[in-house]
Amino acid sequence: MYYSIYPKLRAIFTYLPDQEDYKELSRTKTLDEFERGVKKLELLERFPLNNRKLEEYLKKVCFRLEEQIRQTLEGKGQAFFAEFMKSYELKDIRNALYNKKGQFYLFQEEEKSLDEIGTVLEDSIWSKAWEYGYDRYKDKKNKFEIEVALDRQYYINLIKAVDNLWWKDRKTVLDLLKNWINKINRNWKYRLQNKYREEDYEMKQYLIPNTETYEKVDSISGLQKKDFDREMETIFYDKFKNEMFTMGAIISFFMLFRRRIEKLTSIYNSKKFNIANNKLSRVMGEL
Repeated sequence: MYYSIYPKLRAIFTYLPDQEDYKELSRTKTLDEFERGVKKLELLERFPLNNRKLEEYLKKVCFRLEEQIRQTLEGKGQAFFAEFMKSYELKDIRNALYNKKGQFYLFQEEEKSLDEIGTVLEDSIWSKAWEYGYDRYKDKKNKFEIEVALDRQYYINLIKAVDNLWWKDRKTVLDLLKNWINKINRNWKYRLQNKYREEDYEMKQYLIPNTETYEKVDSISGLQKKDFDREMETIFYDKFKNEMFTMGAIISFFMLFRRRIEKLTSIYNSKKFNIANNKLSRVMGEL
């Protein structure tokens, strides 16, 4: 299964930036110097800029490859992968929440008010989550409530979509999702405790259900960002390397790709907005 796709992704993986690349780029003094450094990365050999601005490139390079793979897949594999890519709709909704235009599928034409966003989402997979989050937003006046409701819905839908995969794929993908979501819940617990001062009994409304951390939230420790990032990298790397020719490996590759690009974007923004390197390291974790 996926015999034509996996070898291609395995080859592309060798082009992705590594820790040494990030360290070198983080030491650059200016945005121009950073851009010159990025253009030396092997990634740019495989996916050239083609006259696009670097900022647009960083936003779209992974999305463009995912679209290519989605079109290559067939049947049940394609349907599941399309569900995985709903995360780009989620990014567009989040942009719209903060008066920005979407970049991928939704809200690309103009900025929308919260009521207008709700109207667009009425008949979508996001409608119930939006309604729930928006009601809580009106009470608490914090858009965090909407974001969390939508995030939860994404992962709930992704778990349900596993049932539509071929039986050989179901176990590897479900194992991946359960592990992945448990880490997300532990990271959310850490943030809810330390930033929002929520008690354990209040946390379930924010966490993703049908997982161990959801059921045992009072006895499982939180996970701060640097540990979360390291453990997530390990989960995806192991799945990608050890479970070849599975949907789990394909999803893991793209999560690694996304995370590597997010690091590049963080460094790019630090140079763009003159953020000190020591602060950048705290935001990104260990470089």
